[in-house]
Amino acid sequence: MSPIRESQFNVNILSRHSFLKNASLFIVAGLLVACADESGPADDRRFANEPATSIVGPATPTDVPLQTPVPTMPPMASPESLLEVRDAPEVIFVESNGRIEVIDTVNVDQRGSIVFAKAQIVDFASSPDGEQVAVLTMSTTQTGAFDVVVFDHEGQEVQRWSDLGGLTSPAATPVTSEEDDALPGGFINWAAGGERLLASTNGSGLISIEIAGSPLAIAVPARVQNVEDGSWSPLGDQVAWLSRDEDGAGAIWVMDPFVDGLSARQVTPPDADAFDLGSVTEFAWLPDGSGFVYILSADDGVANGGGQLFAFDLTTNQRELVATPGRGGPSAQIVDFAVSPDGQVVAYSISIPNGDQWQFHSLWVRALESSDTYRVPLAQTDRINEIWWTGSGLAWQQQSGDELDIVLQSQSMNLEFLREHGVEPIATPGPGATPAASPITATPQAATPIATPDLATPVEGSPNTGTPVSTPQVQGTPRG
Repeated sequence: MSPIRESQFNVNILSRHSFLKNASLFIVAGLLVACADESGPADDRRFANEPATSIVGPATPTDVPLQTPVPTMPPMASPESLLEVRDAPEVIFVESNGRIEVIDTVNVDQRGSIVFAKAQIVDFASSPDGEQVAVLTMSTTQTGAFDVVVFDHEGQEVQRWSDLGGLTSPAATPVTSEEDDALPGGFINWAAGGERLLASTNGSGLISIEIAGSPLAIAVPARVQNVEDGSWSPLGDQVAWLSRDEDGAGAIWVMDPFVDGLSARQVTPPDADAFDLGSVTEFAWLPDGSGFVYILSADDGVANGGGQLFAFDLTTNQRELVATPGRGGPSAQIVDFAVSPDGQVVAYSISIPNGDQWQFHSLWVRALESSDTYRVPLAQTDRINEIWWTGSGLAWQQQSGDELDIVLQSQSMNLEFLREHGVEPIATPGPGATPAASPITATPQAATPIATPDLATPVEGSPNTGTPVSTPQVQGTPRG
């Protein structure tokens, strides 16, 4: 074979070898890719002939990636849902022309009045369940004679403590606003459990009244010049009160009367001697006993119409802004509020200055744990005098001129008038009666009788008996 042929022959052989070699490499590479595709995820590092340890699902029959279904969001609750609260009573008590009207918010036609003779209503408070009302009265014939009377929702007297005025020492004339200067000083409130009352007859001290026992005086620090309002903690372990100094600046105090009577402290504003810390105009315990909701005015003095709404935490000693009156303009003020019995929401009213008076602007409900807010729709009125939470919704007393109306707003109904101006008491007491009740007819349930309390004086200062530390001797005598 010639050299040229031999050379060409060798080249052909080498070409075939190269082709076969490359083809082999391509085949091996293809097999490796196929094995990799069948082997599962990239981090599954087993050999191609090693059996899989997990079952691989069937291939998706389309190249479009699977879409994760978007969960259906529940419809947002309507703002009106803030009006539905738990544990609110169905009955409310309203003062009108020297009597107390009893209004059933479910059966609005069933209502009546408790009428007083020879006595003036100083203050009154509904029991937490709405079944009873406690009334602090002052005799119109005997100077300084204060009684506490408890009535059921049928208007029947079930308990009375007389001559409570001597339990605390006389004090200076209580600081009052111009519209209240004709009323005697004093207040009364129920404990959350309904087992006792807290009262004051002259602004110089506190009186704890056990429903099944006798009233006892609770001394307050000497620096407290006037006690304007107060109540037991929902936990039953402390009392809180609102006091005012000689300039009319209000502050909240807290004390544990079961310990030593010396634990009183001013909690807000935190320092009685500091300036420009504002003035508390109204306060109420949070239902869980963790602290208060209160109105803080930027100015000291009782003439101020209101301020901003705050919450105070007794554990952290921190305050939190709940609501401002900004919706009513730069000069508006929050002037009244009511915390729902379940502690979820607070209703508050805003007023604006109108000459030398305050004009109603709007009524709001706000959640305490969120920013949910609802403006309650209502016609133009001059003022809102009082706000209540009921099992049927939010109720309030509105005034326009000489007309007074009590109105209910619930989640499921428009405004409903529970009582219109001009309703007269169902009955009046006989001549010469001392604080007495006129029976109320058509009440759906009868009141549960309350046994005559034990006249024995409880052991003072004993936490086991639930009796606060007392200084003066008991002078009021309970009777059924």
